[in-house]
Amino acid sequence: MNKIFSLLAMLFIANMSFAQIQKATYSLEFNEATCQFEVFANILEGKTKTVTHRAQLNSQVTLVTPANTNVMVVETFNPLVDNQQYRSEKPADWEVSTNLDAPATASDKGFHSITPFVTPTAFYQDIKAGDKVKLFALEIEPMVDCASDVRLFDNVTDPKSSEPGMKGADFRNGFTVGAIHQSYAGNTEVKLPASPQITSMKMINGQLVTKVSHDGAAACQGELSYEWYGYGKLIKEGVDAPSLTKSQIETGNYSVVVTDKLGCKVDQAVVLDGSALSQGGTLESEVIIEQETVSLSSSIYPNPAKDFINLAIEGAKGKLIKASILSVDGKVMRANVVNENVLVDTEDYKITLEGMNTGIYHLSVTADGEQLNNHKMIIVK
Repeated sequence: MNKIFSLLAMLFIANMSFAQIQKATYSLEFNEATCQFEVFANILEGKTKTVTHRAQLNSQVTLVTPANTNVMVVETFNPLVDNQQYRSEKPADWEVSTNLDAPATASDKGFHSITPFVTPTAFYQDIKAGDKVKLFALEIEPMVDCASDVRLFDNVTDPKSSEPGMKGADFRNGFTVGAIHQSYAGNTEVKLPASPQITSMKMINGQLVTKVSHDGAAACQGELSYEWYGYGKLIKEGVDAPSLTKSQIETGNYSVVVTDKLGCKVDQAVVLDGSALSQGGTLESEVIIEQETVSLSSSIYPNPAKDFINLAIEGAKGKLIKASILSVDGKVMRANVVNENVLVDTEDYKITLEGMNTGIYHLSVTADGEQLNNHKMIIVK
């Protein structure tokens, strides 16, 4: 009888071991729709079969940041409180339980451990190898240098609790679900914010003009600042400086550095030889010579905008340009914020946004009474 009981116990334990989650990694990803970092558990081995297997036990996720950085949990997603019967929609809380700033062993870093509340008990839905489970979202302030120094704690190379200045704190990552078995097996590569991209640099009527795309991340990256270098020195800078004027250009080497509010940067070098620009760096566009006539087009910057937005018009010499701000349902919020006869091929108009509420709007632009563009713009306060 004892042998039979022992055999049954061994089979039960083996089944538990096979069924529960055996191996998982953490990942840290910047979400360009919410402007927040999100933490995921990536299930590599095992699966759940019972309520017990799905139960969240003590776990820890630690972020490493530059010193003097604040980390806040702003939204949680998994596991779900009282989800034994798969009926819960309430995520369990995770909290920043321990902060340690600039310890002696890593004086340029901050360590932030995040742990789940395990009372009341929370349960995942059924999970298995191949699943990617979103745990919580974070805000990190300030964010500098495109968050290049933000990452997950490395259990092998980062400071141990006994090292100078660590105050005995154990910041090692861990993921336990369904049993005391430690499932955590490392981190995946961090997904950082995308940098802005320079899409073109042109000579237009004697001005050297650069255009930048945010590639879908404009809401996070916000107002762009420009630094222009030439003659071996800084010659122009500011948030309203996407171009160099005729008086600032001579034959020679030039470069521009474009930086967004997250500290993400892109740079481009060009050589100005007479009336032509030759390619530099990795700019993927044709060599563009000086143009006295340009096609009719319009663009806006910065976007999102706070106090003002610029409307750039190209190829509109001799035309009547009008622009109005509309709500998303087409209601005119401000009529004729631009109402000008354009005297040159390229012109910029600064439109004040004072008194406008945060939200999404459209800037409707016409040329000689015909629709030219309907720009989507975001106002933030």
